[in-house]
Amino acid sequence: MCQILRSGFKPPSARNFGGEILEDVHATLQEKCKQDLQGQVVSMVLDGWSNIHNEPIVCCSVVTQNGESVLVETVDTSGNAHTADYLKEVATESIKKAEERFGVKVRSFVTDNTGNVKKMRSEMAKDNDEILQYGCSAHLLNLLAHDIQCTG
Repeated sequence: MCQILRSGFKPPSARNFGGEILEDVHATLQEKCKQDLQGQVVSMVLDGWSNIHNEPIVCCSVVTQNGESVLVETVDTSGNAHTADYLKEVATESIKKAEERFGVKVRSFVTDNTGNVKKMRSEMAKDNDEILQYGCSAHLLNLLAHDIQCTG
């Protein structure tokens, strides 16, 4: 098909596309994010779930005052129980990465409302009272809706 559209074009191999090209695009986007976020006060969002292979992951993103969201990292949590202490470690490292990588100041931290995460927020607040910790209202309302859902 490429030969018909443009006879001299040679598409990149899967190896190049998934390696060198992907790395170049990633580096370019990371630099753009740094330029866009530099000096901003942001909120960090942490949420966990299972990917399509049923592997547990935790994702951390920062959200600007304009509502723009940037992924900081995705952590494979296989082999680690999602205890408050472990999640606190993940959250603390993600805050450091966001502040160092993008030049932002994380001033609030939003999570879901499960027991282990509530405890994590409480423990984080003891160590750093400059970051406001709270659970996600939308998540709480979604759980409430599932609890009171009527079938009929």
